Amino acid sequence: MSLPLEGVRVIELAQIYAGPYCGLQLAHFGAEVIKIEPPGDGEFLRMRPPVTRGANSNYLMLNPGKRSLALNLKLPRGHDLLLRLLESADVLIENYAAGALERLGLGYEQLAGQFPRLIYASCKGYGSDSRWSQLGAMDFTVQAAAGIIDMTGYADRPGVRATAALIDTSTGMHLVAGILAKLIERGRTGLGGRVEVAMLDVCTPATGGMILAAMEGRTLPRLGNRHPAACPSNTYQAADGQILIYCLTEDHWRRLASLMGRAELLADARYRDHLSRYAIIDEVDGIV
Repeated sequence: MSLPLEGVRVIELAQIYAGPYCGLQLAHFGAEVIKIEPPGDGEFLRMRPPVTRGANSNYLMLNPGKRSLALNLKLPRGHDLLLRLLESADVLIENYAAGALERLGLGYEQLAGQFPRLIYASCKGYGSDSRWSQLGAMDFTVQAAAGIIDMTGYADRPGVRATAALIDTSTGMHLVAGILAKLIERGRTGLGGRVEVAMLDVCTPATGGMILAAMEGRTLPRLGNRHPAACPSNTYQAADGQILIYCLTEDHWRRLASLMGRAELLADARYRDHLSRYAIIDEVDGIV
């Protein structure tokens, strides 16, 4: 079976997560992805402990289906070999720190004239045109910058981060979308160009409610596993472990009351709708 990106060549100058995740998705779509790593231990994540089966498990997850080439881009030979690869490349993916590739003569402005069809795709922490553009960024630090840590956890405790690399993967997928759009545009114009996704920008749609509240001068409390639009909504201890219940509609509430053997709750005006239940949320959680 043919895949949609067969015949597309991608050079991946990326490390750790967001950039390699973008390359992984393009490889799944059929692109030939050539991952460039420094000689020795390779990119930062490859040998980061814990190492199993010869590499870090996240590295193994992020890089199947890619070809690999070790190049020292600080040396003339490594630099020249990369330029030769770019002659036949459609896309370059990079997530280096600000200015790193420019110092090697591999920034977008330095390559655009020589490779006018090349799509230069960048993952950045805060955007090249941001006043924070020079800051380093990791998933966890961007969670803090975006306010996600502040809104996560319980009201009586400090905010907590999400362990899962949600921003990294979202950034990678946004960059995939930008690359695909640019490939379509290049089909019309014959020209490549630059695509950039900032990790902080990716957080904006997911935190829209919090941003609006701040603009209106309101503070949203941390709710733990509760949700303001659903009651009951929490994690509860069951006989075989914890269960999460998300009771969004009145039909959900009726079915839950029936499953608990508490049909009498449906006749009690104190539990008649979401707003009524949410006003006594501690009591509702205790019943569940």
